Amino acid sequence: WWQRRDTGKGKIMLYAKVKADQVISIHQAGSSYTDEEGTRYPTTIWSIPDWLEKNGFLQINLYTKKNEVFYRYGTPTYVYDKKNNAVDETIKETEKDVSEIKKYLKSSTLSQCEATLEATDFYINRNSEDSSYAVPDDVTKHRKQVYGHFDECTTAINDADTHAQCVALMRQVS
Repeated sequence: WWQRRDTGKGKIMLYAKVKADQVISIHQAGSSYTDEEGTRYPTTIWSIPDWLEKNGFLQINLYTKKNEVFYRYGTPTYVYDKKNNAVDETIKETEKDVSEIKKYLKSSTLSQCEATLEATDFYINRNSEDSSYAVPDDVTKHRKQVYGHFDECTTAINDADTHAQCVALMRQVS
């Protein structure tokens, strides 16, 4: 099965070949196409609207995923909508287990904390190697604030019992 790849313009472009009101194949812009007779077309074929229409190709209305931190996604399916002459992608989504989400949120919180503290690690390291060097008060204050925020986030994550509570925490962690 093909993988979704960005076309370089920030948007994935998929096309469905529709015949007798049925989706027969899916193709991605940026890849070559070989028809039933064996004729191979270049990757630029997807940018020629007249050719696409003449040969029964429709751009697919892609399913908008929520957040992959919180949901698992199944294999996409494609349905032709005759009334609107469109092809829609649908993907079954299921909520991830709360423990898996909490594990991710804790890891993300720790990574952000470490990245924030890294800028002041020099002062702490120097103090540990040279006790006569005093860590500046603003550095100590900043690090205490970071640790305090980390502790608050970790407590909130530990207290979350439902999927909805985990989703709400994402703003606090990021």
